[in-house]
Amino acid sequence: MTRFKIFVVIAALTLTATANAQIGSGIVFDPTNYKNALLRYLQLQKQLLELQKAYALAQQQTQQLPQLAGRFKTSFSDWRSYTAPNTYGNTSAWVNAVNTGSNPLQAYRQIVPAVAAAAPTEQHMAAIWKEQYGELELENARNIQNLQLIGDLRSRATQNQQALQRLADDSQNTSQSMNTQIAVLNKINVGNVILAQEVQDTNQLLLTLLEQITLQSADVQRQRANALNNTARGQSF
Repeated sequence: MTRFKIFVVIAALTLTATANAQIGSGIVFDPTNYKNALLRYLQLQKQLLELQKAYALAQQQTQQLPQLAGRFKTSFSDWRSYTAPNTYGNTSAWVNAVNTGSNPLQAYRQIVPAVAAAAPTEQHMAAIWKEQYGELELENARNIQNLQLIGDLRSRATQNQQALQRLADDSQNTSQSMNTQIAVLNKINVGNVILAQEVQDTNQLLLTLLEQITLQSADVQRQRANALNNTARGQSF
């Protein structure tokens, strides 16, 4: 319906309902009603323009980035399983541990032998022995835990990678059902959860490195302390 037709309909209805007097079949022109009808028409016209602007804005907000999948296509590096030769039959357990996190102690002992406790007779040698033995136990415990952590991370890598790829695919999906407000919020939440999990794994790895550095520092400090003690006693060991 054109603006002129809208004006005619509004004016006719208004003048018919509020005419002050009728003579025969004609209608007496009322300037006040005509003015009110004209003002109402102008208001409706202004509202129509505002609605058109709002519709244009809403339509603009629904537009997606052009060539979304092609422009933002991403890929993730594959986490490969750890492999090593098993020439003497003592490395397969280690490989299984770093791939799955299973039986890290058994795997570690096939490579690093246990040291039997001893009872040195000389007091000074006994103290050194206990220090080195305790340090060895701590390093072995750290290494065994590292085997399990590496296996846990690698065993979950494929599943996490698939989830990340699905999230990337869904983010680049141009279908209307995948880009509703709720769908977008769901994808954001999933991304935040995955990020939090990755941060947790990263923190575990950083903690492992810190523990390794602490043990290495303790070993250096132990040797320095023993050297100072031996110097004070006027002997070397």
